Amino acid sequence: MAPPAYWYVDAVPLSAGVAGDDVTHYRYAIDDGAFSDEQPVAAPISIPSVAAGKRTLKIIGRDAAGNWQVTPTQASFHMATTGPEPTACKLVADGGTCDFILTTSSGFYATPNHFYDANGDGTPDYEKLLDIKPGSKVCLQAGAYDTLNIRGFEGSPEAPVTLVNCGGRVDFAHSHANAALGVLESRYVRIVGVGAAAEPYGITIATSGNQGANGLEITDGSSDIEVAFVEVKSSAYAGIVARTNVSCKWHRESFVQENTFLHHNNVHDTGGEGFYIGGSHWGALELVENGNAQCGVNAGNGTIVCENDCKFEPELHGVRVYANRVERTAADGIQVGSAWSDNDGTVDYDTEVYDNVVIAGATGDSPYNSGALDINPGTSGRVYRNFVRGTDAYAGLFIAGPGNIDIYNNVIITATDVGLVIQDNDVGAKNGPFRILNNTIVNDGPHGIYMYHSHSQGNLCHNNLLLRTSEAIHLLNASVDWKASTNVTTGSLESHFVNAGEDDYHLLSTSSAVDAGTDVSSLGLTTDFDKLPRKVGPYDVGAFEYTP
Repeated sequence: MAPPAYWYVDAVPLSAGVAGDDVTHYRYAIDDGAFSDEQPVAAPISIPSVAAGKRTLKIIGRDAAGNWQVTPTQASFHMATTGPEPTACKLVADGGTCDFILTTSSGFYATPNHFYDANGDGTPDYEKLLDIKPGSKVCLQAGAYDTLNIRGFEGSPEAPVTLVNCGGRVDFAHSHANAALGVLESRYVRIVGVGAAAEPYGITIATSGNQGANGLEITDGSSDIEVAFVEVKSSAYAGIVARTNVSCKWHRESFVQENTFLHHNNVHDTGGEGFYIGGSHWGALELVENGNAQCGVNAGNGTIVCENDCKFEPELHGVRVYANRVERTAADGIQVGSAWSDNDGTVDYDTEVYDNVVIAGATGDSPYNSGALDINPGTSGRVYRNFVRGTDAYAGLFIAGPGNIDIYNNVIITATDVGLVIQDNDVGAKNGPFRILNNTIVNDGPHGIYMYHSHSQGNLCHNNLLLRTSEAIHLLNASVDWKASTNVTTGSLESHFVNAGEDDYHLLSTSSAVDAGTDVSSLGLTTDFDKLPRKVGPYDVGAFEYTP
């Protein structure tokens, strides 16, 4: 593993591990600042404060002979400013911070130049001139709303348009077919429920009824969207959707959904998925080209015919889904698909799903439920530090991507069938490796890890703690390229964990998993579930490194 090309960070201290062949010490710098004093590689980087915005971390190392690296290794990251920002409903002209204030009503529809209550006949009931431009702050006055659709809002990478609650909490609720909050044909937009200090989620959403309404939907060619501190209390179908369906206007050749940041949201009690990100039919291109499927036969195969040409659903680049809480979803808790940008078979970390909690995900009776956390076809990246407990789906963590996926430091508890399954149903898979490292899986079903994939190369399975399963690891094809070592598969929960009954899966000092693992720092894994450093020498097995 290697650092992602672009991190999204929202908390300090900023921590990072350092590793490298023959490197004994290192120095680091932020942007063009001075390099720090040298530190041993056993000591992780810890930076107490970082200025907001796009930053670059630079590192140089030296060997035991004192030879310093000439060209720094570097990685860019975005230091977020998202957090409690109590916002009064006052315009800039009146000494406030709001460029525009939208007030409570029903059926609101906003474009960059107009804001009105649509009455269904194509003309506005009420019109208010707007001038949305990069950097605009659009405030939603606290209160009850039916729906709000924003179309054509466009900020810039440096100055996104921000939609934020002001004066208290904003509550969306309705029972008809449309999403309560929709983002259409927009780019560089932030939706953040941080405008009231007393409200952890300043924007809440509830949809009901039998028309399948989503809670919040990002669609119709929207890109570069951030959603944070939003609570979906219930939804007739999915809680938060971030995908553009294939059409003759938006398809794989014409549109890429970039930089989708979904974090610190609370989604629960949904009639479908908690998060539905990207499409589910990335491999349709190969199916159609090989004559195994027709184009545009139905809306469910991710294709459409446009002027006798078959078009395929768009891809996503730059997906970050982190620090969300998801509970009681009828279908997959978090589903990410078509998030792929690597075209040459090299490792690519374009998608990261991490630090999420998924409780009772995929508890409905749909035959399409794959996992509480589901990585769908066409997705490569990293899945780490997630906590998954309780599901009626096939797996706690279901991977159907094409390889080049790292799965580490996850805790997966009481999946019905399989703790972690890697499925071989991604048509045109790139044969990239799956690296399964330092996960804790406690599963009442038959398998801890089920490897269906038969043609991926360079697969690694090290340092996993796999308990209460009939078969810890099952390979469907014994000839698959698979290296496994130092996995612990025996022992009771009481012999390993501090208090499994209270979801405390930290290791006891007497656990046989302590010091039983392999040092995998060369793969870039240097910390544990708690972001604490892994020790020098033999790692502990599982997601947690033992700490006295």
